[in-house]
Amino acid sequence: MVITVENAERIEPESIRTAMNSPYWKHEIKQAAQAELDVMNNYNVFARVILPKGRKPIQWVFKCKFENGVFAKWKARMCAKGYSL
Repeated sequence: MVITVENAERIEPESIRTAMNSPYWKHEIKQAAQAELDVMNNYNVFARVILPKGRKPIQWVFKCKFENGVFAKWKARMCAKGYSL
């Protein structure tokens, strides 16, 4: 499968589960997610804790990155949505 700027939105997985079940991109997406975790661990960005009842966990967002209109790599980001203190 070829990734182009035009079809990137349709290819980008909407969840980590979808990404890990992809026969095409599983390995590359896993590497992108691990790279993001490594950077966050190096900077002590977060600590792992038990999720309280009624709270939502962080979510992964995966995007295709292009250079000069050609697919270059997968980018993974962790996002906190709907949280409160």
